[in-house]
Amino acid sequence: MTIPLIVLAALSILGGALGIPGAIGEHLHIRHFLGEWLAPIYPRGTTFEAPERVEWFLMLTSTAVAVFGAWLAYNRFYKRGVAADVALEKELPGLTRTLENKYYVDEFYGDVVVTPLERASQFLWRGIDALIDGLLALLGYTVALFGDLLRFFQTGNVRNYALMFFVGVIVFIWVLA
Repeated sequence: MTIPLIVLAALSILGGALGIPGAIGEHLHIRHFLGEWLAPIYPRGTTFEAPERVEWFLMLTSTAVAVFGAWLAYNRFYKRGVAADVALEKELPGLTRTLENKYYVDEFYGDVVVTPLERASQFLWRGIDALIDGLLALLGYTVALFGDLLRFFQTGNVRNYALMFFVGVIVFIWVLA
């Protein structure tokens, strides 16, 4: 886990160097590489540039929150070791249960996505697919039935074919009259 975190930290530093805020870049005379690179796709006047005091406030606030979180985690958990886990479980059993169950994301996903999809696919399989299979089987049986009936007319005898032709002409004239 250490190596991926080192890679992510290095990429974060690189990304931060590419997008140095104007509040720092102007004072150090550093160009905003990411902004210059993206400039061709943004027409003039469409990019948002925050006032310098807002940039400083956001930078200092986010840094203070990160430092405070690291300090709190170090003092609360790293220094105390396993005793911190036991203490946290006694103090906040609901939080530890939530963390142990991974914020119940799997249960939520199962209830919201998987279960409805399973029910829909069961309905499609047992209802719609059974209906389609039944209709196709009925069509197959009907074709087979007509084939069995027409087989009796296929004798290979020319006189029978002439008789069927004559009967067909009579029926055709009768229908038209």
